[in-house]
Order: sequence, then structure tokens, then C-alpha cells
Amino acid sequence: MAALTIPMGFAGDTWTLALLSLLPGLLCAPVLSAASEKVADIVDEERRGEAMGWYGSALTAGVAFGSPVAGLFIDGVGPWAGFVAIGTAGVVLCLAGLFLQLRRRRSMTITQTGAGDPAT
Repeated sequence: MAALTIPMGFAGDTWTLALLSLLPGLLCAPVLSAASEKVADIVDEERRGEAMGWYGSALTAGVAFGSPVAGLFIDGVGPWAGFVAIGTAGVVLCLAGLFLQLRRRRSMTITQTGAGDPAT
């Protein structure tokens, strides 16, 4: 969704912007639903309320932080820069999350197999 936001910055007119916003707009609700469902799947039932609270707070913080950052780029560079900056930031955050997830899986695999344990 973030990557599909970047081309919106290069729209030349209103109709092009409207067409370029269709796909990221259609992906918005499924992405949010999948993320909240993943949180609910990962967290034990006893802690789910707290986890969903943190998830909601993270969404709120992202909106509260992203809008002024987009405004800075719009005011400093131009209207197109808001889409490009926020889309690029989203892609970078996604890549960082994927990297951290891969790293976590590798460390869990090493722990489960006992590799790296000098006693084995």
C-alpha cells in the first residue's frame, strides 16, 4: 500500500490522482484488518486487550506524526513530495519490519534446534 502511494505524487491532474489513488485506497481496509487480526492471533487471550490498545495507539501516533511530516514536505518541496515522502517512509518501515521478523525467526530456529549451544 505504501509503495502504491508514491506514484500519486507524480499525478499531473485531478483525474490521474483519482485513478492512482484507487489501488492504495482499496488496500487500506484489508491491510488494517489483517494487521489487527495478526495481533489478535499472536497475543494470548489474557493480554489481548492490552495488545490491541498498543496497536490502536500506534495507529493514532502514525497518523498524528505522518500528517505534519507530509505537510513539511508539501510546504518545503511541493505538493508531490508529501505523497512520495510518506510512501517512501512506509516502504522503509515495512522493509525494517520484514528484516526484524526474519531475524527473530532465525534466532527462534537457532534456539529451538540448540545450534550455537556449546553444551550440545
